[in-house]
Amino acid sequence: MDGQRVLVVKLGSIGDVIHALPAVCLLRRLMPEARIDWLVEAKSAPVLRGNPKISSLLVLDRAKLHRLIWRRPFRAVADAWRLLVRVSSSRYDIAVDLQGLVKSGIWVWASRAPLRFGLPPGECREPANALFTNVRCWHAVDAKHISEKLCGVVWGVGEELGLVRPKAEARWCDPPEFHISVSEEHVQDFRSFLKAQGVGEEDVVIGINPCAGWETKRWGSQNFARAMREVGERVLGRKVWFVVLFGPGERSFAEAVVRLAGRLGLSNAFVAPPSDIPMLGAILTRCDVVVSGDTGVLHLAAALGRPTVGIFGPTDPTRNGPFGNRSIVLHHEIACWPCYKRKCKYLGCITNISPYKVAEAIVALAAQGDEEGRSRPHGTSRQPGVSAG
Repeated sequence: MDGQRVLVVKLGSIGDVIHALPAVCLLRRLMPEARIDWLVEAKSAPVLRGNPKISSLLVLDRAKLHRLIWRRPFRAVADAWRLLVRVSSSRYDIAVDLQGLVKSGIWVWASRAPLRFGLPPGECREPANALFTNVRCWHAVDAKHISEKLCGVVWGVGEELGLVRPKAEARWCDPPEFHISVSEEHVQDFRSFLKAQGVGEEDVVIGINPCAGWETKRWGSQNFARAMREVGERVLGRKVWFVVLFGPGERSFAEAVVRLAGRLGLSNAFVAPPSDIPMLGAILTRCDVVVSGDTGVLHLAAALGRPTVGIFGPTDPTRNGPFGNRSIVLHHEIACWPCYKRKCKYLGCITNISPYKVAEAIVALAAQGDEEGRSRPHGTSRQPGVSAG
């Protein structure tokens, strides 16, 4: 398969892109000499920069296009047209849709690749996506976690090209690979920041992420503060520090957690420095445990091999949980769960998770020690550990 040109389409959020990384790494193992390009949205592109498994990135800046369409519509059309021409003129032999949406299917179809692989209709979030592909990868039906489903798509590519034999069980990516680059400069910058806060090299650092784009994925500042109080200031004799993370426009969430923790008597919590995705990766590599809802922070931490506590609301952790690391996932099942709704009047699926249970999970992971996690760039477990809260 030397000289084959492959286009991978996976747009969407940071978490979506991270969940697709094991599939693309598997594709590289099956086709080591191929040119593999990835069409990705600008907001998630930094996660993929420097990845040795990807030949080049094609970046779709959807947010910029939305801004331009009202102010400079001709410029917006010209920018979109240039990317479309680049995709359609690259003479791809294969296109792989790892998203299952109409918008991703359109780009796969626009590639004009003779072989266009995708999910079967029942596995697509928008079944009409199947209109744009011509090879359905039915292995995806056999897997539960989305990362394994996408690896099943890639295994279907391998079978169609005669690179692999059919497999009887869904163990496509065991162990999974991610290959996310973290700058040593950023790592040192964060260590200097911690030193200025009084954090020692041997102290336990717990990353707390109270933020989420969906309101249904937010556990609440008070709950995070109460869980931090339950953990206290020491675990197995080691000093514990809580670094509270935030993204663009979310600093108030982090400050609220630190303020509430202070009212509960904690003096070991502080707000993280402002960070882009590369700096966030450096912060997470220093954390002994990362606590978050179902967001990009959780999945980036998991991809970097950090132990995680996932607090899940409307999404199913069996399908969307942290993948390939040591994790404890907490969720509360109610009649309408999982609904995958961004807004909801009743948030019992997430608000009924006990701060005590979250604290218990943090202590359990911290007490295991981080030697194993720091010695491996990625974990070895295939499925997230799931428990009810």
